[in-house]
Amino acid sequence: MQAYVDRCRAINPLLNAIVDENYERALEEARAVDERVARELRREKRPEELSVAEYPFLGVPFTTKNSIAVAGLTYSGGITARRGVTAERDAVAIDRMKKLGGAIFLGVTNVPEAVMWLDGFNLVDGQTNNPYDQSRIPGGSSAGEGAIIAGAGSVIGVSKEGVVLK
Repeated sequence: MQAYVDRCRAINPLLNAIVDENYERALEEARAVDERVARELRREKRPEELSVAEYPFLGVPFTTKNSIAVAGLTYSGGITARRGVTAERDAVAIDRMKKLGGAIFLGVTNVPEAVMWLDGFNLVDGQTNNPYDQSRIPGGSSAGEGAIIAGAGSVIGVSKEGVVLK
């Protein structure tokens, strides 16, 4: 996780892909995952705990775009009237990635205004740049997701909220 946090800190000033970071908490969660894995390898798993093997994304860093709710982080959708709005709770997809998948949330990424345009620009967070050529844009409603993943700052991006019924 430290390598991903370091990478995000290095490239984000050039890309403007992550608009709200969760780095310190991600590092804490990664340490907890390391401790949990070590405990299970020592055969000290508690009976009520699932095995670490039950979490398909255990310890994997992920991001999501600024139109999907992550508790306590920006949730503006690139709309100026929503500047400063933070999510009260996690969206279903985010909650499941964390709780059922074991993934660790790294940051919220930039989107075009109202998540509707073909570029990565809005008046709240500015322009996202393409990591391969900063004179170009990554494009689309997932501009920040594309830029941070292509720039090796994240592994997985959640770019659509959906409800999965059991």
